[in-house]
Amino acid sequence: MDREAMLRFMALVHDMAAAKHRLSASLCRAQISVERFVAVMREADRHCFAEMVREHPDLGYLDAQLDGFYVEPPTA
Repeated sequence: MDREAMLRFMALVHDMAAAKHRLSASLCRAQISVERFVAVMREADRHCFAEMVREHPDLGYLDAQLDGFYVEPPTA
């Protein structure tokens, strides 16, 4: 990956993390159930990872890792 592509990727990861922090904060303020929180975060991850894979097809393995991470979601 060349320098320009790496910088774009790093910016995308930074934007994704910032968006997830904002989403997490708003979900906590809404006091939703843990199950609903996990479901919303899973969909956010799917959207973000799809964007990352579009930009960097070599990261396609992230989809499998995401599926594995959410097999048994955390509970309160």
